[in-house]
Amino acid sequence: MLWLSIAIMVLMVMAGVPLFLSIFVAVVIITFTVMDVDPMILVGVMNTSVSKTILIAVPLFIFSGQLLARSGVLTPLAKLLTAFMGHIPGGPAYAVIIACVVFAAMSSTGMAGVAGFAPIVVPLMTGMGYSLSFTVGLLICASSLAGLIPPAIFPIYYGYISDTSVITLWTAGIFPGLMIAFFLAVIVFVQTRRGHYERLPSASWQERMGALKGSLPLLLMPVAILGPLYGGYATPTEVASIAVIYSLLLGVVFYRKLTRGLFWEACQSTVSIMAKIFIIIMAALLLNAAFVYVRLPYDMADWLRNLGLHWTALMAIVAVAFLLMGAFLDPVAIVMIAVPLLLPTLVVVGVDKVPFGVFTGVAVELAIITPPYGLALFAATTILNLPFSFVARSCLMFYPAVILGMILVAYIPEISMWFPNLIGQN
Repeated sequence: MLWLSIAIMVLMVMAGVPLFLSIFVAVVIITFTVMDVDPMILVGVMNTSVSKTILIAVPLFIFSGQLLARSGVLTPLAKLLTAFMGHIPGGPAYAVIIACVVFAAMSSTGMAGVAGFAPIVVPLMTGMGYSLSFTVGLLICASSLAGLIPPAIFPIYYGYISDTSVITLWTAGIFPGLMIAFFLAVIVFVQTRRGHYERLPSASWQERMGALKGSLPLLLMPVAILGPLYGGYATPTEVASIAVIYSLLLGVVFYRKLTRGLFWEACQSTVSIMAKIFIIIMAALLLNAAFVYVRLPYDMADWLRNLGLHWTALMAIVAVAFLLMGAFLDPVAIVMIAVPLLLPTLVVVGVDKVPFGVFTGVAVELAIITPPYGLALFAATTILNLPFSFVARSCLMFYPAVILGMILVAYIPEISMWFPNLIGQN
């Protein structure tokens, strides 16, 4: 009945049943057919599963991202990058990548970047001759870097479920995130050499300095967030609180675009997002408790070890599994369900928890742009008012950058550990 319940859960997800409900059905079946335990014990597990201090950072970072997306702060950033890069071949496309990396270091959520940059980037680039598919694909894939660039949210989930330092995971994700951004820039370089695109007039240094001055409060936000964190003065949860306060200051004091109505919209959106996330977390941890009770992780670990495969082969299997899960599962569910099942075996065969956490972040990044269930694709479809099939095809051009990054992170752990080792956070 264990495997039958898992099969029922998968079929329900593929049929479009909400993920948390599919998981609850599987848990109920396992509880009453396989487990010899009072169901109220599992209810207690569900009630206490989200009562961890580190998880408080998640809604705070999401709230910060929602505030930034509604505060008009992205317009000064776009003007700054356009002033410095708009006149070079492919400059607007490179500017999108840099802007998404900078915004990722402030908001920790990619969809806020898509929502904020789309009204600025899409008209600008299409008006200069870039195709709509190129523009949309680049914006979505570059925004997904928020899954790696600190203070990313998914390392919080991974650190919680694997008992790993979130600060170390954030540090380890910096270089891989920048590496994938570079790969995206390479694709832009190749693509922009195939066509003739208009260039913006070269801005004067007076215009550039004016754009820099206008965006300076925004550019200081990553320093305000990450400085206390890496200086040892604040925890991830406290840093998330700083991000909210700074976002409010940007929207109310510096740029004065955040009205009461927009603030209320940000609150409503945050509550809606967190309700969906936390119910998935509770359901996933409940399922993990049932799996542990029936010893599924240990049986799976024994089976994988008995295969006698090298860790490189196991990582290839895990990569394929993540891609398959990413097509149907919410990214949060991938981390909360797959990591407890796979990590113990990988640690035994020599895979370190921190590089695997970064690998998981890249896999989740790829998952949110993978049809037919890519979360970023659905969100972008709504934000851009474009057909889902068009949005999904647009991302395919930039898939190689993320896939190459995932392969390199999987097989060269030093890519993830280089920066933590450099600053002594290994």
